[in-house]
Amino acid sequence: MDQPLLERVSQADKVVDTHVGEPEFAAIRRLPVVGIGASAGGLEAIEELFRHMPSDTGMTFVMVQHLDPNHKSILSELIARFTTMLVSEATSGKVIQPNHIYVIPPNRDLDLLNGTLQLIAPVGPRHLRLSIDHFFRSLALDQGPNAVCIVLSGAGSDGSLGLRAIKGEGGVALVQIPETAAYDSMPRSALATGLADAVLAPREIGPWLSAYARHFPPPGSAEAALRELESGPEADKLFTLVRNHTGYDFSLYKEGTIGRRIERRMAVNRVNSLADYIPMLQQNPAEIDRLWKDFLISVTQFFRNQKAMEALDEKALQALVSNRLAGQPIRIWVPGCSTGEEAYTLAMLVQERLERLGLPLNLQVFATDIDQDALQIARMAVYPQSVAADVPAHYLRRHFLRHPQGFQMAKALRGSIVFARHDITRDPPFSRMDLVSCRNLLIYLRPPLQERVLDTLTYALKPQGVLFLGISESIGKFSHLYETLDRRARIFRRTGLSVPGIRSSQWVPRRLLNERGEDIVPSRDPGESELKYLTESALLKEHTPVCVIVDERYQVLYVHGHAGRYLEPAVGRASMYILKMARDGLRNDLAGALREVASSGNLCRIESLRVKSDESERLVNLTVRQFPGEHPKVGAFMVLFEDAGPLPQQTNEQTRDPVDLLHGADRLVWLEKELAVNRESLQNANEELETSNEELQSTVEELQSSNEELMTSQEELSSINEELLTVNVELEDKIRQLEATSDDLENLLQCTELGTIFLDVDLRVRRFTPAATKVINLLEADIGRPVEHIVHKLEYTALIADAEQVLDTLQRKTVEVRGTDGVWYSLRITAYRTGNNAVGGVVLTFVDRTDYMLAEQRFHQLLESVPDAMILSNNIGEIVQVNRHAERLFGYEPGNMIGLPLDSLLPERFRERHQENRLQFYRKPLARPMGRPGLQLFALRADGNEFPADIAIGPIPGYYDQMYVATVRDIGTRRCQEFSLARANKMFYVFANWTQAHYLSSDKMGRSLELLCRNLVSVEGCSRCWICLDDTAPGMGLTLIAHGGFASTESTLPEPDWIDPGYGLTPLVIRRLVDKGVTDKLRQAAFGWGCNSILSIPMMAADRRVGVLVVCSMASDAFSVDEVSLWQTLSSSLAATLAMLPHSSLASKGS
Repeated sequence: MDQPLLERVSQADKVVDTHVGEPEFAAIRRLPVVGIGASAGGLEAIEELFRHMPSDTGMTFVMVQHLDPNHKSILSELIARFTTMLVSEATSGKVIQPNHIYVIPPNRDLDLLNGTLQLIAPVGPRHLRLSIDHFFRSLALDQGPNAVCIVLSGAGSDGSLGLRAIKGEGGVALVQIPETAAYDSMPRSALATGLADAVLAPREIGPWLSAYARHFPPPGSAEAALRELESGPEADKLFTLVRNHTGYDFSLYKEGTIGRRIERRMAVNRVNSLADYIPMLQQNPAEIDRLWKDFLISVTQFFRNQKAMEALDEKALQALVSNRLAGQPIRIWVPGCSTGEEAYTLAMLVQERLERLGLPLNLQVFATDIDQDALQIARMAVYPQSVAADVPAHYLRRHFLRHPQGFQMAKALRGSIVFARHDITRDPPFSRMDLVSCRNLLIYLRPPLQERVLDTLTYALKPQGVLFLGISESIGKFSHLYETLDRRARIFRRTGLSVPGIRSSQWVPRRLLNERGEDIVPSRDPGESELKYLTESALLKEHTPVCVIVDERYQVLYVHGHAGRYLEPAVGRASMYILKMARDGLRNDLAGALREVASSGNLCRIESLRVKSDESERLVNLTVRQFPGEHPKVGAFMVLFEDAGPLPQQTNEQTRDPVDLLHGADRLVWLEKELAVNRESLQNANEELETSNEELQSTVEELQSSNEELMTSQEELSSINEELLTVNVELEDKIRQLEATSDDLENLLQCTELGTIFLDVDLRVRRFTPAATKVINLLEADIGRPVEHIVHKLEYTALIADAEQVLDTLQRKTVEVRGTDGVWYSLRITAYRTGNNAVGGVVLTFVDRTDYMLAEQRFHQLLESVPDAMILSNNIGEIVQVNRHAERLFGYEPGNMIGLPLDSLLPERFRERHQENRLQFYRKPLARPMGRPGLQLFALRADGNEFPADIAIGPIPGYYDQMYVATVRDIGTRRCQEFSLARANKMFYVFANWTQAHYLSSDKMGRSLELLCRNLVSVEGCSRCWICLDDTAPGMGLTLIAHGGFASTESTLPEPDWIDPGYGLTPLVIRRLVDKGVTDKLRQAAFGWGCNSILSIPMMAADRRVGVLVVCSMASDAFSVDEVSLWQTLSSSLAATLAMLPHSSLASKGS
């Protein structure tokens, strides 16, 4: 529980010390400080609010939102996107400033103390942390009527109790329209308090607050408003309007309290004077309702001022419960109960005491108020979830039930409390009360009304009953009727002394009271009969004694008849004090009679008083009684003087009439009685003096403690003074350093060859270097002019647009621009930042890049002239530039290779090793070929195909950052040519050997061809091969002569008619077995052999086909044009050899 907030006292009538040493705080108190509470769905509402909030209202905004305590918040950055006001995360010790937004950080509660932010660690479980209520209460205590709270979208009820606190201190409460909120629980809970000044959509809050700030009372207006309330006739009109509309009279409430609330309502309605506000009230009864609702101080909470509650429990309730007779109920009255929290708190405390003694709950609590809406809330006893922060955990568990809107008081306690509408200032009080709790009500009333209410409370208490007041309240003139149980907690017990009778006239509806607390008495009915009036007047003059009416302070209010014989003006300063005006012989008896009537209420008569009048003495009968009739002045007296004639002329005392002696004896008795009364009064005065002495001693102790604190503060100030002296020396040294730095900077600007121009946020020239005049025609007189008004020498039209873009995005921009004289410049545009990191404009820097651009053009031409692929990369292996040959070689569209890693140009199997080799090369960058001897490198095209390549890499000297170039050459064509040549050599080597070995052995030609087929399969790498010869007989077709590549265990051998290219001269290449020319038998056999490509070549000799050579391959893309040509050459050589042999010989050999 937040203990400091529970121990708060009302600030309604206290002057806030603005601490003379803190000028910032004194300044910011002139305009409101706005606390904004939001939770789930609140970001959208916050965006709408600040997008429509002017940035120059002069108000300070503090944003409190439920945040994840375990993650960093970016709420400040998000809000900064919606507004031009300064936005920062709240830090401890930060003095708040106008037109600034402070955002609560995660896992912290926020307080405001003397205009300074304070961060504290939250307490309690995470789900019960009510950071919005916490800050709103702190804001109410610190800013009082300057506080404004806004409740936006969110789940739960956080903010409702804080809203009550702000309204109680005279602040303003705004609530988002629930229908516009993503989560409407928080707005609805705030509206349920009935205290919202306005219910608005987020986009409407900004204009509303801006108008409110414009009409916010300036410093000193509060005092002027109070003077107007005290003396101006408009005040009577206002109070009469409120009384006639509501039936309640607020004329005797304290001017400070009422004045601030009237002033706030005037600011809300944009009205500057009471003269303008009263017509608005006359025309708008709803505004009267809102005004009198503001008059009601609805500030309450469970266990308010916990230390005072503990003192009440220990010093009053314990005895009250323990001394209770069996079956006798405990009766409690809580006037001004508002929404019932105080009444329920007392009921819980009493029930706890009863249960400890094992007694049943026999409790009668009467809770009264004049606010019917607050009473309805009290009867329902449903409170927001946020009350969990005020109610101790064990009370919450025992006496509260969960409710959809938060918590509801248990039915047992609700049944023991009666809530009723009752005006303590005029309605008859309750009676025979054991406890009356009337806290923080009297402080809002003026003294006459305070005394009347205290009189009523005293009447309501039974002897030994307990009165519980607020810590800023006292019992005043009624102290003789009470004993103090706890001075600090303001707990008093009524003594057994009798109380003067309180007449029922005090409780009838009254007319409007004047500033002295008197009724404004209506004039006599003008229609009254004149004869009746004259008759009554004559009778009064003839038979009525002289009468004087005095109030309870013995001030003369009215005189009837000629009182000059008995009263005369006192010497010196004019006074209406009757005891000073009484003549000699009358003063002491009159004082005694007045005291007796005041204490007993009975009539007092004293006869035959010797009163000196006009140099003679006369006998006077004195009668004193309470003033009869229905008059509001409780304690007023009627003093009657009757002339008993002149003093008898007697020469001797012993000749007195026995009747006179009898009167003398009676007078002696009366004087003895008066002496006893005086002794009792003296005793009471002594007791009061002793009490005052104790209080003075306590005050002296407090003053001594304050003196010690002041001495400590003086020592601290001395220490601070020493620190300030040290800091002053450091600052002087810092100033000297800054002057030297300024001189260095000025010389740097003058001698640098860089063209630099400083512009402010409006793009006006602030400063420039001499080199900048080569680019833009600048003169010293141009300082302060917009840069767009000055002629420049650039072929560049986007200068202003790019500068504005940098101001908006704060991102640096670099462009290459050309001057009208052919000079190239690199223009760098950066944001100008001040010492506190605020953006103060932009900086334009022009660097002559002509030589660099020419070198870059030559370098680019060189790259494009190289026939190989040229690839430039940086020190992290990213491609930064390539020539067109590289894009064609790797199959990329122009520009698509830039930014790719070098690894993406290599097959997956080379990448890991390549990264290691590249890092080694960076450590020692020497030009060399990539790879190691004997290792063939491959590169990867964009389509995923690989190709063999020769790659060389080396550094590029002269770059300020490391750059490298790689040269890539496709060696695939060369390798194919080398492979084809080697294969041709192998094939013809086999054929030559075969020719030499078998050319003359025609009788073994079949076996010889079989050997040739096997050698071709083994050397060439084809999977199978066979030779078929034409039969000599017409129409007989082909005959299989030899084959190679078939295992001895294979059951399927090629048949001559499987494939026949006919008698054409073109070889037949079959790469898909579904092509034409493939028989079903061949297709089936080829699948079994695993062949995917077939080549059939006619063997031609002298334009005559001798036979067919068939070759099979497992590759699906075999038999390129070069390969077919090679086989065709071999086939022709073989055909020429076979053509020399007789066909019969070949056929017979083959068979």
